[in-house]
Amino acid sequence: MSPSLALFICAAYIAVLFALAFVSDRRARRAGARGSLPAWVFTLSISVYCTSWTFYGSVGLASRSGLEFTAIYLGPTLIFLGWWFLLRKMVRITKDQRLTSIADFISSRFGKSARVAFVATLIALVASTPYVALQLKAVTTSFDLLAGRQPDTSGFWADTAFWVAAAMALFAVLFGARSGNADEHYPGVVSAIAFEAVVKLLALMAVGIFVVIRLAGADWQSQISAEDLQRITSLPHMAGARWVSLLFLSGVAIFCLPRQFQVTMVEAVDEGHFRTASWLFPLYLLLISAFVIPIAIAGFVFLGPDANPDQFVLTVPLELGNLPMALLAFIGGFSSATSMVIVASIALSIMMSNHILVPLLFRLSASEGRADLGRRLLLVRQGAIVFILAIAFIYYTTAGQSDALAAMGLIAFVGVAQFFPAIITALFWRQAAETGAFWALVTGGLVWAYTLLLPTLFPASPWVLNGPFDIDLLRPQALLGAQDFDPVVHSLLWSLSLNGLVLAALSLYASRSPLEQLQERLFVDAFQQSTGAESRVWKRSAAISELQVLTREVLGPSVAARLFDEAASEAGDRHATAALILAVEQELAASIGAATARRLVSRVSQGESLSVDDMVAILDQTQQALDQARALEDKSAQLQGTARSLRQALTQLRQLDRFKDDFLSQVSHELRTPMTSLKAFIDILQEDEQSQRLTAKTRTRYLSIVANETERLTGLLDELLDVQRTTAASGRGTVRAIFLETALQDALQTFAPQRDQGTLHITLTNAVPGVRVRASQARLTQVFINLITNALKYADQEQVRIYISVTSVDGQARLLFADTGPGVDGDMQDKLFIKFARKESSPSPGTGLGLAICRQIMMAMNGSIDLNQDAAPAGYGGACFELRVPLAG
Repeated sequence: MSPSLALFICAAYIAVLFALAFVSDRRARRAGARGSLPAWVFTLSISVYCTSWTFYGSVGLASRSGLEFTAIYLGPTLIFLGWWFLLRKMVRITKDQRLTSIADFISSRFGKSARVAFVATLIALVASTPYVALQLKAVTTSFDLLAGRQPDTSGFWADTAFWVAAAMALFAVLFGARSGNADEHYPGVVSAIAFEAVVKLLALMAVGIFVVIRLAGADWQSQISAEDLQRITSLPHMAGARWVSLLFLSGVAIFCLPRQFQVTMVEAVDEGHFRTASWLFPLYLLLISAFVIPIAIAGFVFLGPDANPDQFVLTVPLELGNLPMALLAFIGGFSSATSMVIVASIALSIMMSNHILVPLLFRLSASEGRADLGRRLLLVRQGAIVFILAIAFIYYTTAGQSDALAAMGLIAFVGVAQFFPAIITALFWRQAAETGAFWALVTGGLVWAYTLLLPTLFPASPWVLNGPFDIDLLRPQALLGAQDFDPVVHSLLWSLSLNGLVLAALSLYASRSPLEQLQERLFVDAFQQSTGAESRVWKRSAAISELQVLTREVLGPSVAARLFDEAASEAGDRHATAALILAVEQELAASIGAATARRLVSRVSQGESLSVDDMVAILDQTQQALDQARALEDKSAQLQGTARSLRQALTQLRQLDRFKDDFLSQVSHELRTPMTSLKAFIDILQEDEQSQRLTAKTRTRYLSIVANETERLTGLLDELLDVQRTTAASGRGTVRAIFLETALQDALQTFAPQRDQGTLHITLTNAVPGVRVRASQARLTQVFINLITNALKYADQEQVRIYISVTSVDGQARLLFADTGPGVDGDMQDKLFIKFARKESSPSPGTGLGLAICRQIMMAMNGSIDLNQDAAPAGYGGACFELRVPLAG
């Protein structure tokens, strides 16, 4: 492809971005507050995480280290899957306090400290500027490959990177720095980034599908060495230091990188969007990484092992002669680079202007007059964007051909990871202090620069190889003799360890200002506190006229009018209320950062002090209210649990009441039947005393019926009395050490006639003589008899077989009673041991009380009885009961 055509394509693509951003901005302005971008657009904008280092470099990393590259995608996936724990709290704080950058976030927690913001900004600039240069290098390299030309060194105007940087600077200035308000949303930028997210995803997937099809049609196994194939597809050592480090760094980078904080926190307009992002963004990462391994294999197959794997995404289609596919790959890589450059330059310019340039500007304006500061602030922010991209371009031209630039991705990750201890302690540790945060950032930043950044820039320096002053223990990449570590792992361990140690140690001993204590509450208790508490605590006074002048000079007449016209009608005098002072400070913070805004408002307010007693009282009241709310919630939960228990008990009582009614109806019927029969036959026999009409044989038969009915009636009454006695006395009986075999034999002797007649066959196994249990012998025998009687009662065959086994389990004797009867229906299994429960269609005349009595007896002896169908041995498919009785010591 000719260079002019390739350049035209780049220009056309950038023109599309400009048009899309322009249309999105106009629509957002017309829609106003109702025109927020949908959740899927917000989610796609987060994919600015996938830079050209990801687009091209993942294949290179896979070619060298196999599936280790997956850690770069897995870390952010884990963070977003758990967004409720961390990201939700960060975005809530960012919105409540109108924070504009990662440096603003950290400094605001630590008393709105200017020096903390300054150090954080320096670390971000040093880490990110070479990373931006890496994107320029990727664009230039891919452009030269596509155009088939050698790099032009005749001047910067002939370098593709210069024009890309210039175009991106223009884009960022027009759509990312159009006003002095730093927390203003940029729908045009977000829409453009979302569009580029789709472009680079489709491009990489298209290249992946293309190479898979070409590999399927080629004998690729014979064209790649087994060693190369094994390396590409090898699994990382999941517990290895490098894998864990990459996983940690990628997860932290998703909210510590300045550009990621910009799109994820500042640009978030609705916390609910994270519900969509929590699954859509991991899905995006999965799709964009799906064809990394096939592309890496194709590079070795079609280009050979000596080719540069970082360029496989582009060079494989070129080698296979598919120019449209190569062009699509170039556009995908171009999208990855430009989206990162745009957002990073906006985010870094906000930090640089708010925490470095604007404080300097206000110092100068104090002596020169502060006229037209609003326009100056806008020019400062726009100039910062140009400055950052200019520095990145200069860095690219000086280090573009070295290996240092290629390593800047992970180096930047380690650099911004120095924010992690301060962020985590800011969110969850009340004791964290500004002194600890400041020196922790300084320590971590210096150790990172010393152990990783400088050795990468000057790898052949004697200072790096032998340590400063030829002190071996001070070698940057083998600090204190820590050798055989991967450079990234080595730097991460040293920098973060010392960072966290300094933060914890100094915080424990440092005193905290009242403002720090207030901000600590607003951060740690972000979901319970509100920024309005600050106006109730701070004792500040200021003249409305001075606040008006300050607001007008920094924010412009329209914002000043909006703030003060309403306040003037409420105040009625010349002094501003605490709420108005806080509102002015928050408006200023949105433009110049919380730390600078605090300093400016302090200049025009008098008597700025915080009554510790008032603060403690107010915050304690808030805490007490929270405690009371939690107590009420706990009480409510307890009441709900009690209500559920009462409902269950009521259900059981109603069921028992129904069973009782059924039982009484059945008992009355059972009693009435023999009573009616008895009365009838007794009347007949009494009449026959006079008439003597019945034969002796008939009188004998009638007397036999009377005897049988009397016996039947006596049995029913005995069973009812047994229920009453068992219920009242809980199975009263003398519990002592007895021989289990004796109780069993007593029960078996009861059924000797049935066994002799062959209608009952009992198999007794594992009945070891001498087993002693703690029980009432009479009651235990009664339980055994009841179980055998039930087996006979419900049998549906001429001979009933019963299996009885005895084993010892966990200090208890375990007995199984299994039979060959019809078993227990599913609807009866839950009711089996409930009083009065009886199967309606049962042919047995029982009352449904026997098993309930058995359970009460077993419980009174600290034993148990349950239905356990699964324990039945083969051939015994009926009911199977498991009994447990405590063994005697």
